[in-house]
Amino acid sequence: MAIENLNSLHYTTQEKTIVATALATIEGSLAAKFKNLTPEERTKYGSVNEQNKLVINKVKDFRTNQPALSSPDIDWVEFQNDVDSREFLQSIIARLESLASSLKNNKILHDFDCYQAALPIMISVNTR
Repeated sequence: MAIENLNSLHYTTQEKTIVATALATIEGSLAAKFKNLTPEERTKYGSVNEQNKLVINKVKDFRTNQPALSSPDIDWVEFQNDVDSREFLQSIIARLESLASSLKNNKILHDFDCYQAALPIMISVNTR
């Protein structure tokens, strides 16, 4: 019985090393700014929902287009730094999620190939 190989593209040792090194570089570059939140802190701070993102974007637009109306009570440098950081992080997260999805799809194909290759062996062992 022929086994259908869904993914015959395999990673070389060099490719694995390059990827591991690149990931280590990324982790090392970002680690100093990581904060570990407790479950309580994650609940307390939550995430900014779509409606609140609109508020942030509207304030940013007002600040950009009508700076004379900007409240002196706000640290605008810190606000802009936070906006820049969240936009940077969001773009990195989107890229990583796309990469993770592609990796998972690739792994599924290799898992299937491994399972299909293992089946005849298991069948022959069980019929002895």
